[in-house]
Amino acid sequence: MVKQAEGFTTNIIGVCTEVIDHEFCKFATHGDCLIKCVSDTYHLGDIIIPSSSGGYGKKGSSMEIIDCMTKMVPRLKITSLETDEIDPECVVGFISI
Repeated sequence: MVKQAEGFTTNIIGVCTEVIDHEFCKFATHGDCLIKCVSDTYHLGDIIIPSSSGGYGKKGSSMEIIDCMTKMVPRLKITSLETDEIDPECVVGFISI
């Protein structure tokens, strides 16, 4: 089990499959994650990048995504928006560098 991260880091490792006592998550696979995002409208396939808002993610513009790619900053591609039972501010996605 992994304790919930307080910010966006390169140590996020998997999709949360179960929340235990509102504090710990069980993860499914390497490379998938659950991340809180800045309030916005998100769609499957959107690329999420780190924001300056307390570790939250945000939908990246084309230039922000390219900047992250050239600096080897992890990005997340949204694979699910079905997170209301866990946390409605979160999205699920696959991390790439």
